[in-house]
Amino acid sequence: MSKPLHPIQQRMIELAPYHNVSNMRLVDLARLTGVKYLQQVKHHREMLVKKDLLPAYTNKRVRRIKVGELELLAIPILGTVS
Repeated sequence: MSKPLHPIQQRMIELAPYHNVSNMRLVDLARLTGVKYLQQVKHHREMLVKKDLLPAYTNKRVRRIKVGELELLAIPILGTVS
């Protein structure tokens, strides 16, 4: 029998279908979860990754965007325009 999740972890799991919790800035995740200290947010997010309940951090440059049933990748183009 597994231990129940900490309330902060439970809130992160509830947010995961609507937000990219793994790649979200700590300050933004703290606002959404109502947590005062960023270190708590970081700790509980890492625990969820260890438990395989959240995917591990990925490259921030490539973002996944959900539009209805579609999942799109936003890939920035680096270069110059004359």
